[in-house]
Amino acid sequence: MEGETDIEKAAAGGGQAEVLSPTEILMLFYAENYSQDQQFFEGFWYYDYQLQDPYPTLQMLWEQGYLQLGDLTGTLQRETAANLRQLLRRQGLPTSGNKQVLVQRLLDSVGPQALQQLFPHRRFCLTEKGRQIVAQNPGIYYAHTHPNCGVDICTAHQLCAGPQNHLTALYAQLEKKARQQLEQQDWAAYRTTRFGMSQIAQDQDDQRRALRLLAEVLYCDLYQLGADAAAISRAKLPTGTLRALRAVQRALELSDRQLHEALTEEFSSLLSPRHELPDETCADIVLDALGAAVKV
Repeated sequence: MEGETDIEKAAAGGGQAEVLSPTEILMLFYAENYSQDQQFFEGFWYYDYQLQDPYPTLQMLWEQGYLQLGDLTGTLQRETAANLRQLLRRQGLPTSGNKQVLVQRLLDSVGPQALQQLFPHRRFCLTEKGRQIVAQNPGIYYAHTHPNCGVDICTAHQLCAGPQNHLTALYAQLEKKARQQLEQQDWAAYRTTRFGMSQIAQDQDDQRRALRLLAEVLYCDLYQLGADAAAISRAKLPTGTLRALRAVQRALELSDRQLHEALTEEFSSLLSPRHELPDETCADIVLDALGAAVKV
């Protein structure tokens, strides 16, 4: 990514310590999915991080001591249960049990030597050095797996470098961004940022705050659709937002009527953007979109 180097070297205590880039740190989160002869990688390495061939990054992390090759047991444990059962079935062995049982059955019944031939290439696993880097950088993985939160992995790396909880740091950054967008009355960008904040609130198990944020997101969506209730009711609210709202409703154990009341209350407290539809009508439209007919 822009402004990022493959590896920066920093002097530390008379020696040199490797300083990994955010992309290299992200690779550590995925490394245990890859083997020493890995040829195919997920598309995001190229499309999001401009790594046409991710393997050299993987190899560098191996050479620098962040990764090591796992043993036979570790390789088997990384296989899917379906693949392990298929192998057991071919050997005429029982296929019942969880993955740990399946692995042990293969080791006991097929034997290491035969399994070595079936699985000649070892998967990578993190060393203690690699595990420390992963433990220190949860914000990078979170930003990558939550693109709607509106923070890229480079920004997340900078924000979450200190002792502060990574979700708290990311939320504070988004809150700052939302204030600027509110001042500019950039409602499209504002709703996207607030949606990212609602995701973080859910992950922090602050469902009430998530509900307030999602109400604001939906209010912005309704505002952009106009003031004609009939036309809005035929339009589609974003599926991702509705799914998030349903998840919060379930977490809070709200009935549809209670959700309607909560949304109406939240809509009435919003000062902007204001539109002509009554707050209860806005809540009706949202509940209809969720597939729940609410009579008030």
